[in-house]
Amino acid sequence: MGDLLSSLNSVLGKTGLLTDQAAIAPHLTDWRGEWHGRAQAIARPATTDEAAETIKLCRAAHVPLTLQGGNTGLVGGSVPDQNKAGILLQTQRLNGPQIVDASEATLTVGAGTPLATAEALAAGEDLRIGLRLGSEGTAQIGGLIATNAGGSHAMRFGMMRAQVLGIEAVLPDGTIYPNAGGLRKNNFGPDMSHLFIGSEGAFGLITAATIALHPRPAATATALLALSDLTALPQLVRLAKSFGPAVERIEFMSKSGIVLAQKYVSSVQVPFAQTPDWSVLIELTGHHAEETNAQLLSLFEAALEAGHVTDGHLASSLSQAEAFWLLREALVDGQRLHGPQIKHDVAVPISQLAVFIEQTTAALVADQPDLVINPFGHAGDGNVHFNISTGTGHNRARITQIVYDHVRRHQGSLAAEHGIGRLKGKLLRDGLSEAADHLIFGLRRHLDPDGLFNPHILPISSPEAL
Repeated sequence: MGDLLSSLNSVLGKTGLLTDQAAIAPHLTDWRGEWHGRAQAIARPATTDEAAETIKLCRAAHVPLTLQGGNTGLVGGSVPDQNKAGILLQTQRLNGPQIVDASEATLTVGAGTPLATAEALAAGEDLRIGLRLGSEGTAQIGGLIATNAGGSHAMRFGMMRAQVLGIEAVLPDGTIYPNAGGLRKNNFGPDMSHLFIGSEGAFGLITAATIALHPRPAATATALLALSDLTALPQLVRLAKSFGPAVERIEFMSKSGIVLAQKYVSSVQVPFAQTPDWSVLIELTGHHAEETNAQLLSLFEAALEAGHVTDGHLASSLSQAEAFWLLREALVDGQRLHGPQIKHDVAVPISQLAVFIEQTTAALVADQPDLVINPFGHAGDGNVHFNISTGTGHNRARITQIVYDHVRRHQGSLAAEHGIGRLKGKLLRDGLSEAADHLIFGLRRHLDPDGLFNPHILPISSPEAL
């Protein structure tokens, strides 16, 4: 290890290599405090060449290497192993280039660029990225691609996979895969850059990417609606989508979540005289404020006439719209401040949203009656954050088993937008078809035969230990 650290120091310099354990310690725990690891040093390459040389040196020394971006993930994917103290490679210094091509509506940035910084670059040319997240000030472009991040705009623009035009990456042996991005039509053989999207660093380190940009809307209109009943949610989504791509976001919230937000987040405002059991937040965009507001009013009136909603508030100002969205974001903080919880990031067909939530809730209450159940999420794409506050007497494993059993029953996904990481590795392995297992792990073994590159992501051996 001493020889390796000396070699890394010569490549990265004092700024690019941390060996002081006090400085390393804060980076060895995930955002939720659920996962903890060890590392002999943190490597912070500033260029793709430095990253490639770092990877080559670690491989030659037979030392495990773990990748970490903004460390905002929720499944433990960016935290090194507790037992094998290797090297933690962070990407925040990989923040160049930063190129906006307004004529092509593309942005090329380094993997370590925070989403908020990338969005500001796009905004300078009156463009935007089709992705919004609560952690956008910390979450980095490379990590968002590696985890195929979603967010509230996925129903309009798709997940990160749909926005990537090209990727530069370093393979587990240190070979550089160059970014051939920028073209929206390129059928010159398989697009291997998509191999890295959603693989969470199993097949290589993303160092830069080119992503598609979209025009910034001139006008935005927001409404907070009270659902007549949860069973009306799929019908409301269908109605909203009939208004075309102007509908950007459709978020649903439970009364239990709003109560927690009101209790713990002082700035939260709820405009209803009596909080409904289920609320929906809808956002439309357009070219003219008057037309966009009229379109939202028309949607609201149609939803009232159809019986999908019973009440609603259309934001009359930007500050009121921001207050509506603050309520949605406060659902997360409210439950976090309430105490221990279990997060389930799942997806089901939109047509199954209501029945899935109702049946799962009923099963949980029957099994453990005093749970605080807070399902909320992105109704426009079927993504449910089925979060549950628990106490010391609750069987957490049993709770998760009930949720996942119902997801499977409704032909859903056990990982909607947060990825696999450590948390769901065994679930993935158990759920793969023979062909998928052969493709994924055959490629994993080929690229990393010793299992040292991001070893806890799609590990090539001992799946029973996941």
